Amino acid sequence: MKQIIVFISISVFFFFVSCNQDDMPEVSNPDSQFVIKFQTEPLLLTHGFFDEDTKAESWENELNSLQVFIFEGDKSQIISTFYFSESELQSGEKYISMDEEYLGKNLTFYAYGNAGKLDPVSLPNLVSSARSRHIGTYNGTFNDVLQGEIFDSGFEMSAITKATKSNDGSITEVPLRLERITNKIAIKTKLSDTFREFYDGGDLRINSVNIDNGCSLSYLTDQTSALNGSRSAVRQEPVYKDGYYQNLLYAFETSGSQLTISIDATFDEDGDFSTTHDQKEVTYTFKTMAGYKNSYLKKSGRNEYYRINVIIQGLPENIQSLAIVEENWKDAVDEDNSLGN
Repeated sequence: MKQIIVFISISVFFFFVSCNQDDMPEVSNPDSQFVIKFQTEPLLLTHGFFDEDTKAESWENELNSLQVFIFEGDKSQIISTFYFSESELQSGEKYISMDEEYLGKNLTFYAYGNAGKLDPVSLPNLVSSARSRHIGTYNGTFNDVLQGEIFDSGFEMSAITKATKSNDGSITEVPLRLERITNKIAIKTKLSDTFREFYDGGDLRINSVNIDNGCSLSYLTDQTSALNGSRSAVRQEPVYKDGYYQNLLYAFETSGSQLTISIDATFDEDGDFSTTHDQKEVTYTFKTMAGYKNSYLKKSGRNEYYRINVIIQGLPENIQSLAIVEENWKDAVDEDNSLGN
């Protein structure tokens, strides 16, 4: 049976890859094979916490496994599924065969990176059953997250694209744009310059930052709504540096309601935390657009990088103000929060 050849280019994290025909390997029979090829962009040096550069870290970019499914248009039956071996991930190319009957047909390609082995029996099954790892596997201490100490399995990614193989004997390029399914949230918290003066020497210590109502799991395939059935809290103790309490967390997309961030702190009336008789526990809460899936706002809720500045003006009896400045892993979004009196 005659076969057809197609070229698939897969780029990770919003960088499309172009390949010159001169760079293509020699194919003995150009009508007998299907060549899949991908590359990742060179990485910049690891950037610091809250850096203006939104380029992904090396561990956020790492691709340890890649599985691709092919469907005819929106039909549910799987035409083909295949994996990249370790050597193929290194070389960035793979050859497979495909029947001539699909020449001129609209084909849909679903790709999943770092997601292990998926065995769906149909397109609906793939879309609904392919689930992420628990959000807890993406989070840890600030330093572990900052230095990539907990990401051995890589960040789960997905992509969907469509292509049609022409009948002119040329190689058809199918660029797959892989997105991480998580969102990155960096939070810097500090006291206002007048806080201690206003409270006659009283001081505030931040104990933890929490995402209180995030999704514990996510669909691997991007859909119109998030997988909202299972909720999970993520807690992290901050690191104090350069006058700021610093936190770095990951969260899945959410829909229907925004993520709630809470800051647990201890207020000490005389500013001496070695004595506890004059202390009280306080909590600040606010909503964030990080990971919020909203078609009206054109927010996918995935692969976003949020930098949230929090300035605590006083104790949490009064309202907090929230301002979002768009700048975008995809793009960065800055949020400024002023909390308390």
